[in-house]
Amino acid sequence: GGHQKRERARSSAGNALHDSSLSSSMERGLLPAGTTTTTGSVNVGLHSSSPPPLSSLLAATAPSFTQRFRLPILLVGLTCVLFLSVTLFNSYAVTSTSTSTTFSNPTQLATQPNERDLSPTTTSHEHEQANDSQQQHTLEVREAPGDEKWPRVLLLSPIKDITPTMIYNYWKNLHQLDYPTSRLSLGYLESDSSTDVLSLMKTSLEGHKATQHYRRVTLIKHDFNLQMVREQRHKLAWQQKRREVLAKSRNYLLAHALQDEDYVLWIDFDVDQYPANILKVLLEQRKDVIVPHCVLGHYGSRSYDLNSWKWKSDQDREQALRTYAHSELMFEGYVDDTGRDHLDALKPKGPLVEIDGVGGAMLLVRADVHRMGANFPAVPYKKAIETEAFGLLAKDMGYGVYALLSAAIIHQ
Repeated sequence: GGHQKRERARSSAGNALHDSSLSSSMERGLLPAGTTTTTGSVNVGLHSSSPPPLSSLLAATAPSFTQRFRLPILLVGLTCVLFLSVTLFNSYAVTSTSTSTTFSNPTQLATQPNERDLSPTTTSHEHEQANDSQQQHTLEVREAPGDEKWPRVLLLSPIKDITPTMIYNYWKNLHQLDYPTSRLSLGYLESDSSTDVLSLMKTSLEGHKATQHYRRVTLIKHDFNLQMVREQRHKLAWQQKRREVLAKSRNYLLAHALQDEDYVLWIDFDVDQYPANILKVLLEQRKDVIVPHCVLGHYGSRSYDLNSWKWKSDQDREQALRTYAHSELMFEGYVDDTGRDHLDALKPKGPLVEIDGVGGAMLLVRADVHRMGANFPAVPYKKAIETEAFGLLAKDMGYGVYALLSAAIIHQ
């Protein structure tokens, strides 16, 4: 009896010690969640009647590597994704900036150097219309120190039935122009020619490496169905239709070629000669609209571009408008006593004079004048059309229109 009592006491003490150890272990987090206890045994998973090995307890109780480092791994992954996104975005931005202007015709003139490293980069896109094609190159050439002080100028020329001689003279004058080519863009619209003038212009542009020297070159083909040979262009019967198409040509070319330029210089292809400093001289006058004195054949000759004129007086203007009230248009050189003075007659007034109508042999326009809506009327405006009507419209919009008589250019 005494022996049995001692055994029961020893067993009871052992169980109490085991329960106390279990409680202490669970409090210290050494046993896994879900462990159940019964008197005299520890049940883990399979309800073993004996305690599990120490390695099992450690594996079950210690946090896994993934659990322990989940947050740092997630942060590192997000950082890598963000870095790659920023890198790809910057790469796209640089590419789109350096090739911002595209050809829109399958035939391209040449590759265009990138503005940063001058390596060839070209983008192309096809755009088809019934009778229209456009080719455009952008060249962000490196500017020499001091070039940036000169305004960006867009040289525009509508062309029809031009000859190789005209093209030769055009490039001869352009190459000797005293102006940084990094600040010049070129634009041409060919229409209704009886020969393949478009191919002639492409060859010319390639031969003179225009896309390698100028900011941008635009060549457009668009016909207006004007069936007129060059020899007929000065006949009175053709004047209204011819000038109407010229106005449309200028407006169409302007709409497609003008981008970020500060000035537009219109030059006719049959201008034979002009001084090397003509553009700088005209710019230095700081006028909204200005023309030089276009003369025939040689310097000192008579005025050739009679579309540049000034009303003699308000009374002369009113009288002329009454005299030709039955006519839609008054064409200079075709009718008598229009009440206007041509540039020859204005020389006594000084080298710089304000005028009303302007010609297009050479015409410098502040680009914002065009952007504000002063373009070339293709219908009669105050009995004028095209460049003459543009001068009248610009004045009505509040812009200054001038002629610099001390600067002469020669027409063929």
